[in-house]
Amino acid sequence: MKDIKKTYDDFPYKSKPFANSSIYKLESIATLLGLSPAPVNNARVLEIGCSFGGNLIMSAISNPESEFIGIDISETQINLGKKLIKDMKIKNLKLMQLDISHATQELGKFDYVISHGVYSWVPDDVKNAILGGVESF
Repeated sequence: MKDIKKTYDDFPYKSKPFANSSIYKLESIATLLGLSPAPVNNARVLEIGCSFGGNLIMSAISNPESEFIGIDISETQINLGKKLIKDMKIKNLKLMQLDISHATQELGKFDYVISHGVYSWVPDDVKNAILGGVESF
């Protein structure tokens, strides 16, 4: 894991809004499938592998009553994101430097769990942690 963390610290991912993981899209698809998803304007949202939060920032601004948490293994990216969030005065978005393999129930339950782009390039133990985390979150 140290090698993975170092790579992400040395070569930060350029985080931006990703339409396919939009909570609006997820809510719509769930509704079309006959589910009863939490309304996005009052939801808890977790993004695994959030980089500096670029995919969460717009949703957090648009949904001030919702709570957004992003976790990433890269301390460099999390610190960059924390500065952006502070400068933009976003109160409902929290970023945490955390290895998903060590995530605990302390994060609580979430209405939406997002993980895009991470799953395809991490080792099997991390993939298992992501799937286990989604199940418990």
